[in-house]
Amino acid sequence: ARVAVKNIFSVPGAKPRDETGPTDLVLVQVDASQAEFRIGAYLSGDEAMNDILKAGGDVHMRTADRLHARLDVAPTDWQEWTAAFNANQKAVDAAKASGDAVALEALKKFKDKRKPTRSKVKAINFGLMYGKGDKALAEDLGFTDTPEASAAEQAGAIRKLVLGTFTRFAVWMAEQEACARSEGGVWTWFEGNRVRFRPLLAASAAQKFMVAEALRAAINTPIQGTAWNYIAATLIKVLSWLQTSKFPAKMILTVYDSIIFETERQYAAELAKTVQGFMCGWDMGDTPMEADADWGTHWGEMRDF
Repeated sequence: ARVAVKNIFSVPGAKPRDETGPTDLVLVQVDASQAEFRIGAYLSGDEAMNDILKAGGDVHMRTADRLHARLDVAPTDWQEWTAAFNANQKAVDAAKASGDAVALEALKKFKDKRKPTRSKVKAINFGLMYGKGDKALAEDLGFTDTPEASAAEQAGAIRKLVLGTFTRFAVWMAEQEACARSEGGVWTWFEGNRVRFRPLLAASAAQKFMVAEALRAAINTPIQGTAWNYIAATLIKVLSWLQTSKFPAKMILTVYDSIIFETERQYAAELAKTVQGFMCGWDMGDTPMEADADWGTHWGEMRDF
């Protein structure tokens, strides 16, 4: 592919090229969709979180829908953008049903204007999931005290909007903090089994800042560490498949919860479907796993299949 992989992270959205390489090769990326939210639902057994995932919901867009007005997006604009997205999705479904490949390709170029807001709220979601306090959240969002409510109280209202229905997840967070204190650390998991133990002895330290950091890690570690366990298991399975099947593709690297490959364009869809099957084939109890896939000749121009 016309991609200098060694420089792939140098400039976000850049299009590094190797014009001397073969031009019929493309990149294929398979990404575990909303992986950390799914792992949080899996580990905690939170029914509300699992219900969102089973319905095919997007937790980040859910937060954006609830907070867009606080992020300087006019409600009328948000309603217009949402209507446009829904109309495009309806047209996509119709094109798929009729087999109209030309129309489908054109519809895939639709730009969802809500995505920048969705990207902003991801940091809010992750911060709250990993135990960020109301004061820190207020600072991140630029809240100031008002006659009606302090900055921290305003942030607390955001917390309730985002996590208010996830009651079992809140209990699980407290359980992880207690585990760090009583056992001196926390575990990552894979298919219902403990896998790796991370010592967090600072959870019982005398210094408050050390305790606070350890307790954040007590929540962060099981989620991110467990997510990596599933990605690592997928990597092993994919590598074995590539070696035994002689499938014409190369595994290039991982980026957080995604795996990136290089292959010829004619094999891209089959490669993506196979890897998605591996990534979604693990036991996660009541929590469904999904994987997105896209492709492109340049890192800055990846698109859906």
